[in-house]
Amino acid sequence: MAHLSCHRWATLNCFRNIAQRDQSVADLVDVKECGTVNAEFAPCIQKEIADQIFYDCCKLYVESKCHELCRYETNRDVAQSLLLETFHKKKCSLDNISSILYCASQNRDNRLCCKQFGLTSPKSGTGRRCLQMCDPYRLDIPILRKDYFICLSNWDIIMYCHHGGLRY
Repeated sequence: MAHLSCHRWATLNCFRNIAQRDQSVADLVDVKECGTVNAEFAPCIQKEIADQIFYDCCKLYVESKCHELCRYETNRDVAQSLLLETFHKKKCSLDNISSILYCASQNRDNRLCCKQFGLTSPKSGTGRRCLQMCDPYRLDIPILRKDYFICLSNWDIIMYCHHGGLRY
């Protein structure tokens, strides 16, 4: 129920009048196509606004030490540095991953995007287990086991897909 209230709060407080400020995204991709396979899952919502929605949800459900992970970081090097910095120095407990991913996804299933960008390819070495991170609400990740650490090396793909899955 708490997840629904986060989504409801974001809808009421974040999405009002955003379409007017977010015209730059609509100019780049047909609004009907954004976030779909036809548009290579190009986001419908400008990154700055999407990051704010993500962060606002994290403020409600994620320990404050983990808030720096609450942004759609799609640069592979930056994403990996951010994860290493946050978890290696034990700033943030891995127990927060499920809540962070829920806030990133806003309760949307983004597995198709994750598959499209190779998250399940044999080269990635992830198998299908990382798809849980692309649909965290339905495919809950209660405890992050060692065999999921490979998924974190694809954080940039997971964040891109969650950003692409956001809708007004």
